[in-house]
Amino acid sequence: MFAPDLDDVCGAGNGLCSEYTRQLGDAGVAQTHAIFAGASVCALIAAVLALALFRGAATRGSTTPVLGWGA
Repeated sequence: MFAPDLDDVCGAGNGLCSEYTRQLGDAGVAQTHAIFAGASVCALIAAVLALALFRGAATRGSTTPVLGWGA
Protein backbone atom coordinates (compact mmCIF):
# COMPACT_ATOMS: atom_id res chain seq x y z
CA MET A 1 0.00 0.00 0.00
CA PHE A 2 1.49 3.30 -1.03
CA ALA A 3 0.85 6.56 0.77
CA PRO A 4 -2.10 8.36 -0.78
CA ASP A 5 -1.86 11.89 -2.11
CA LEU A 6 -2.55 14.49 0.57
CA ASP A 7 -4.92 16.48 -1.66
CA ASP A 8 -6.92 13.34 -2.52
CA VAL A 9 -7.55 12.49 1.13
CA CYS A 10 -7.87 15.88 2.83
CA GLY A 11 -8.99 18.06 -0.06
CA ALA A 12 -6.96 20.62 -1.96
CA GLY A 13 -5.40 23.27 0.22
CA ASN A 14 -6.68 21.89 3.53
CA GLY A 15 -3.31 20.68 4.80
CA LEU A 16 -2.82 17.64 6.98
CA CYS A 17 -5.94 15.93 8.35
CA SER A 18 -6.52 13.04 10.75
CA GLU A 19 -7.64 10.67 7.98
CA TYR A 20 -4.34 11.16 6.14
CA THR A 21 -2.39 10.53 9.34
CA ARG A 22 -4.40 7.34 9.95
CA GLN A 23 -3.76 6.10 6.42
CA LEU A 24 -0.03 6.77 6.79
CA GLY A 25 -0.04 4.77 10.02
CA ASP A 26 -1.88 1.90 8.32
CA ALA A 27 0.66 1.91 5.49
CA GLY A 28 3.50 1.77 8.01
CA VAL A 29 1.95 -1.18 9.82
CA ALA A 30 1.39 -3.02 6.53
CA GLN A 31 5.02 -2.43 5.57
CA THR A 32 6.23 -3.75 8.93
CA HIS A 33 4.07 -6.86 8.54
CA ALA A 34 5.55 -7.49 5.10
CA ILE A 35 9.10 -7.13 6.42
CA PHE A 36 8.56 -9.56 9.29
CA ALA A 37 6.72 -12.05 7.07
CA GLY A 38 9.65 -12.01 4.65
CA ALA A 39 12.12 -12.46 7.50
CA SER A 40 10.19 -15.44 8.87
CA VAL A 41 10.14 -17.09 5.45
CA CYS A 42 13.92 -16.59 5.17
CA ALA A 43 14.43 -18.08 8.64
CA LEU A 44 12.31 -21.09 7.74
CA ILE A 45 14.27 -21.65 4.52
CA ALA A 46 17.55 -21.36 6.45
CA ALA A 47 16.37 -23.93 9.01
CA VAL A 48 15.33 -26.42 6.32
CA LEU A 49 18.64 -25.95 4.49
CA ALA A 50 20.60 -26.42 7.73
CA LEU A 51 18.76 -29.66 8.47
CA ALA A 52 19.34 -30.95 4.96
CA LEU A 53 22.98 -29.89 4.61
CA PHE A 54 24.21 -30.81 8.11
CA ARG A 55 22.32 -34.09 8.36
CA GLY A 56 25.40 -36.15 7.54
CA ALA A 57 27.90 -34.09 9.56
CA ALA A 58 30.13 -36.22 11.77
CA THR A 59 29.51 -34.68 15.20
CA ARG A 60 28.81 -37.72 17.40
CA GLY A 61 32.36 -38.30 18.68
CA SER A 62 33.36 -34.69 19.27
CA THR A 63 33.03 -32.78 22.53
CA THR A 64 32.44 -29.08 22.78
CA PRO A 65 33.28 -26.86 25.74
CA VAL A 66 30.40 -25.16 27.50
CA LEU A 67 31.15 -21.45 27.88
CA GLY A 68 34.87 -22.17 27.65
CA TRP A 69 34.91 -24.81 30.42
CA GLY A 70 36.06 -28.35 29.89
CA ALA A 71 38.18 -27.67 26.81
